Amino acid sequence: MPLPGLQVVYGTEPSQAPKDRILEHSNQSDSINNQFGGSYVWLVPAFTTDASQALTGFNIAIQPDADPSLKNLADGTQGDFRYLILDQSLMPEAEPVTDVVLLRLGSEMTDRPAKWDGNTGNINKGRGGTYLYLLWKTA
Repeated sequence: MPLPGLQVVYGTEPSQAPKDRILEHSNQSDSINNQFGGSYVWLVPAFTTDASQALTGFNIAIQPDADPSLKNLADGTQGDFRYLILDQSLMPEAEPVTDVVLLRLGSEMTDRPAKWDGNTGNINKGRGGTYLYLLWKTA
């Protein structure tokens, strides 16, 4: 089913993790802020049957200044603000996103895992710790 959006959800305890959150590919932590303190931050997908509403990809914006129109993936931590930018291309050849997963690695991703069609840059860029990517499949 096409994906029209992702919601950023904050929590103060791991037990607050939404049941329908995006999981990590190899069963590691699915909180964006894992290892960095601050809030627990999860991504929750929304699905639709209307392909015209579907997202076609994602980008990560890492910047020193807050954007009050977006939810910070690094909520409660020091340093740059991190935002997930949703892409909804109006190009007819753009394929809708149908599945998403987080991928946490000990080093930079050189090859995207098989069966995944797209990925963001490293969400943890400049933070140290693990490398974190959002991967997606398209129709």
